[in-house]
Amino acid sequence: MTEYAKRYLAAGAPETIMHGEYKGTLVDIQPLVDGLVCGIYRFPGGDCIGGPTLQRSKLRQKESSHDEM
Repeated sequence: MTEYAKRYLAAGAPETIMHGEYKGTLVDIQPLVDGLVCGIYRFPGGDCIGGPTLQRSKLRQKESSHDEM
């Protein structure tokens, strides 16, 4: 799991998601338009975008508050 994926988790995203009977595990994030990001989840058949769409600024806020601790 990448550092960005860890920040995505800290911002409230799930570590695993279900798609039908298949379980996907977070491996990275995908930048989208307008400052949004979404998770990349690994399923048995390959990687897929899923999970909540978050503002990239939420990931930075979590990073900033972590640095202050």
